[in-house]
Amino acid sequence: MAHKEARPVALETQLNQIPGAVNVGLFARRKADVVIVGTATPTVIS
Repeated sequence: MAHKEARPVALETQLNQIPGAVNVGLFARRKADVVIVGTATPTVIS
């Protein structure tokens, strides 16, 4: 469910400030270089 005023960079910053949070996986500041999709036959998208 996306909020109409979503701010992914701000959200990523807030979540990363939670003690113990290692990575939230939003990639709002820097896009992922590779995406690995977990299916019966793994797919790599680069």
